[in-house]
Formats: sequence, structure tokens, C-alpha cells
Amino acid sequence: MSSNAKPFVPPLWGKLGTSVKDLFTKKYTFKNQVISKHNSKNGVTLESGGVYTNQLSGYVKASQKTKDLGTAEVNIDTTGKADGKVKFDALSKGLVLTLSGDAKPSTKVNVDYSQEYFAGSASVDTTLKNLQTKVEGTAVVGLEGLSFGGQAKFDVSGDNEVEDYNAAVEYTQDDFTATVQSAEKAEKITASYFQKVSNDLQVGATVDFGKGGRVLTIGDEYQLDADTTLKAKANTQGVVSAVVEHRLANPKLQFGVAASFNALNGVVADQFGLSVTFGDF
Repeated sequence: MSSNAKPFVPPLWGKLGTSVKDLFTKKYTFKNQVISKHNSKNGVTLESGGVYTNQLSGYVKASQKTKDLGTAEVNIDTTGKADGKVKFDALSKGLVLTLSGDAKPSTKVNVDYSQEYFAGSASVDTTLKNLQTKVEGTAVVGLEGLSFGGQAKFDVSGDNEVEDYNAAVEYTQDDFTATVQSAEKAEKITASYFQKVSNDLQVGATVDFGKGGRVLTIGDEYQLDADTTLKAKANTQGVVSAVVEHRLANPKLQFGVAASFNALNGVVADQFGLSVTFGDF
């Protein structure tokens, strides 16, 4: 490695393949929703909205970020769900401690640590109602863009049963990432790649190998202009999805329209969503 090269810090296990996962999931909102979001100068963000799928519900989300502590967040919605978390990311370089909980009730403590050539995490998740506790550990080592990692999860509330275990390898450069990662006790393997072709175009593909056979998914995101984005994806099971997002400067609004249909059954959308966001999106 050149003495002038930037030290390589491998991604945490949960960040492996993130670019292509975001390409295939973000903005694909198949529900009707209206959101209001506002950021204040002191680091507080308030978000509220109404969502309609099979029923109408509403939610409120509040978060605050400080330089000396980290981020605190609380979410409450009208269906009875409530959760919150506090993330401490200023304790030490490369160290992030996250405490979270919800109304089940359950609590989770997660520690992430990253440095040159290594990234690891450990978490303890406890459901208080039945005192079920799960422990998960991950480790990723890497050098010059090439990373190798593993993950294991145990249910320690009973017979210390191994609930899950997996492995992964990833190669990344400034505009390209290729990942092979297992899931479900290595019974499912996903190979993927992501490429930033230009400032306006990103493309990616995944192949899932599992008990159900092989499924190939391809997708892209294209910046039509400064205010309009088009995303589309399709897989070998015939499912085609697309989303268009457009922003207005005055009034400050963001519109998103998403639809999905199975081309093997016709061109009538079986999933559809309209999203409108006011304020700071």
C-alpha cells in the first residue's frame, strides 16, 4: 500500500452490500402517505405524518443530534407502536454505542467498533415479556478494498441454540462494489454488484441462490434533472417496479409515485403508493 494511500477501514457486517440494497429498496414506498419534516438549528428534527395502506394511521418522530453525545430518537404511532434509541458516537474514535427499546417491551444494546483493517459489532437483544435473550457478534477484516466477514447469533435464554450464522466477502472501489453474502444459516447466497456509472446514473444487480431457486434482479437510478429522479427494477419472477420522485422549491415539496406489477400476469399494478413530503426532506 502506498504511504500516501488512505487507510482502509472495512465496513461493518450490516453495511456490506448497502449500496445495492439501497438501490433496490429506498423510495419504493407502496403506500399513500403525507409527511411533514422540519430541522431546527439546535439539531432537533420533528417529523409527523399520516399513512394509509389497509387502514389510516399517523405517527410522530422526534430526534436530536449533539456533537458531545450523539443522537436520540423517539417514534410513536397511532397503531400502538412506540420505540426509541440513543446512539453515542462521540465516546471514542471508531466506537459507537446504541441503546434502544420498544413497547413489546424489549431492549437492545449494540456496540460497533471500526479501525484500520477491522470492523466488529456485538449486541444483546432481550424481550422482557418472556425474558428471551439473543446475542449476536460480527467481525469483518479487510485490506485495500477487499473485506472478509462473519456473523453468528445465539439464543442464550434456553439451550444456547445457534440461531443464525453467515459469511461474506466484498470488494469495493470508489465507484464499484461487488458482494457475496450468505443468509439464513448459509442456506441463501446473494451475489451483487453496484456501480456509479456517472453523476446521473447508478446501476446494480443481485442474484439470490436459495431453496426457491435462483432469482436475478437488476435495477438503476437515473437523475433526470436537478429535481427529478427515476428508479426502476425488475426480476426473473416477472416483478417490475418503478418510482418517480420530484421536488419543488416553492412551496418546498417532494412528490413520489411508486408502482409495481407482475408482468407475467398483465400490466395492472398490484402495488401502488403516493408520497408527499413537506419541509426539510
